[in-house]
Amino acid sequence: MANVQKARYWTAVMYPESIVENWEEEIGDILQVPYAYCIHNQCVDQQGEPRKNHVHIMIAYANTTTYKAVM
Repeated sequence: MANVQKARYWTAVMYPESIVENWEEEIGDILQVPYAYCIHNQCVDQQGEPRKNHVHIMIAYANTTTYKAVM
């Protein structure tokens, strides 16, 4: 979301080296808002090479929320 100052829904990509090991057990307590995620661990690039494992996450707030507050 380029140059978005406020939004109700936010998305992010997380990589294993940037998140705590047991993030799946703790994410609900950390966020305390509705969320959904999918783990991409079988992606391949255009050359058919495996892509780095990653997680896509979407966070939903009741009202518009600033980028700074989300971070």
